[in-house]
Amino acid sequence: YMYVYVHRDMLHFGRAIPRYWLEDGNEIWATGVATHFGRVGVRYRSEAAGDRLVATVNLSELRQPPERVLVRFRHPRKEPIQSVIIGGEPHDRFDAAGGDVDISELRGTVEVVAAY
Repeated sequence: YMYVYVHRDMLHFGRAIPRYWLEDGNEIWATGVATHFGRVGVRYRSEAAGDRLVATVNLSELRQPPERVLVRFRHPRKEPIQSVIIGGEPHDRFDAAGGDVDISELRGTVEVVAAY
């Protein structure tokens, strides 16, 4: 549940990852996680010293897309998200204080960059 949490029609990545795991320079991941939506994976890379956290989410093997897909960022210093970039474009569907980025409409491999 730390990396991939499923609740009804929602898929939530990184919901319970400890903040200290995302100290600058750390990389953590889970791949091939079986859910009733299909296999998924997520890789987090911390660039906290540069005020960025990056998550690469693999939604390539979804059999049935969930209604909602969230990616949570837990900054090691509890900073709020200032902006999000997906595919080189600004993305405005995020909760700055809570750290959740909504990528519900996206499929395939999605790189999400949260800036602080």
